[in-house]
Amino acid sequence: MAAIMSEGATPTSTTSTAADDSLSRVDGLVQRLASEFEAGLDFYNTWLQNQQTKNTYHRSRPAATSLRPIKCAVSTSLDMSSYRIQSTYQIAFTLIGPDFAAGDDQTLTTLTTALSLLHSKINHLCQTITFSLQHPTQQPLPLPLHEIYLCSEQVRINSVSALAQQYRRMASQHPSLPQTLPVPRPKRMSALLDELDEADLRFSSSETSRQRSSLTSLGDSENTMERIVTAESEVPVLISRSNPPSPPLTPKVLRARSEGFSDVEGPLRGDAGDVRIGGWG
Repeated sequence: MAAIMSEGATPTSTTSTAADDSLSRVDGLVQRLASEFEAGLDFYNTWLQNQQTKNTYHRSRPAATSLRPIKCAVSTSLDMSSYRIQSTYQIAFTLIGPDFAAGDDQTLTTLTTALSLLHSKINHLCQTITFSLQHPTQQPLPLPLHEIYLCSEQVRINSVSALAQQYRRMASQHPSLPQTLPVPRPKRMSALLDELDEADLRFSSSETSRQRSSLTSLGDSENTMERIVTAESEVPVLISRSNPPSPPLTPKVLRARSEGFSDVEGPLRGDAGDVRIGGWG
């Protein structure tokens, strides 16, 4: 038994040593950061898809209709952060070479701190999602989505900044190299989400003919169907928006129209410049 335990302990020790060695270099830390982001994104997407299949509105959809993967600020940030950190490192490594992969103490300290913070948040997220998936009949635990989003943004910004500053320090010793790391400027989160919304509209338009039979039960042809994402569930919900039937015209309105006065209905049509709705003017 002692021999078996000894043999089993050897790979663990070797693996642990190899992991420690990788975290003493910039390339190893970048790889670990990317792995943490991707693990969190995979778990979160799994939870989103599970919630989407539970949505009662989707149960009326045809079985052959595929559900579009949901995108939100959290998943977009996790996905973008992994890509941004890796692409920044790769561009700098291409210009500087092996010295950039080894890194310096200042960059190693920043990336190590970022990895520790990200690991704790992603681990919490994965544990919460795992519990919810393994206990579907129990009240699901609230996901720390706001904390995950803020952590993802902070880790990405700090890591990219650390890599760019290390490049600047090393490039100063090579006058032939550009002194500023030539990485593309990141888009604002609002712009990324706008692009996702446009993609959703294109996706919805392509499936209109297949979904019409399942959506007409929610309203008539004058209604409009809107895809929304709630802050609590991050799951899209189809809601019906239709204008209520117009009331019959009163004698006052009929008399005003016949006499040529158009300002009686101006505020209702939005013709007036300053109209208070729901209060006294």
